[in-house]
Amino acid sequence: GVYLGGTGSANKLDDYEEGTWTPAFGAESANPTIGYSTQSGYYTKVGNLVTCAGRIITTSRSGGSGTLTVDGLPFAVAAGMAYASATIGFNYNWVNDCLHAGAQGSTTHLLLYQDATTNSVSGSADIQASGSTYFYFTVSYIVA
Repeated sequence: GVYLGGTGSANKLDDYEEGTWTPAFGAESANPTIGYSTQSGYYTKVGNLVTCAGRIITTSRSGGSGTLTVDGLPFAVAAGMAYASATIGFNYNWVNDCLHAGAQGSTTHLLLYQDATTNSVSGSADIQASGSTYFYFTVSYIVA
């Protein structure tokens, strides 16, 4: 490890990791069946903070119910850090646009929302049944 800001044991950075992960759409009640053309994700973890970036492009969707999720985060979100904010970088061709997302504590998924004021949730039917729906995002959160 490397020492930052001093030579004491509390200043030693000894936990750093980079990697890839595969984001996928899901739902809290029943997962939709999704056709994908792209599922890619990258992460950097420093200590107990992880930053993940992901890109999902769909080709089809059927079924599903409940709040739409992005599943497969590389580390579980800490229970005390529920609903860490996610930034949506690109959101295109949705039935109703997903405008913000949050990492849910004690899980490995993001919850997707349509409106920041009313907290209206996104559902599976917001993904195009045929054709492409695009979703690019970044999220940082404290790991469990």
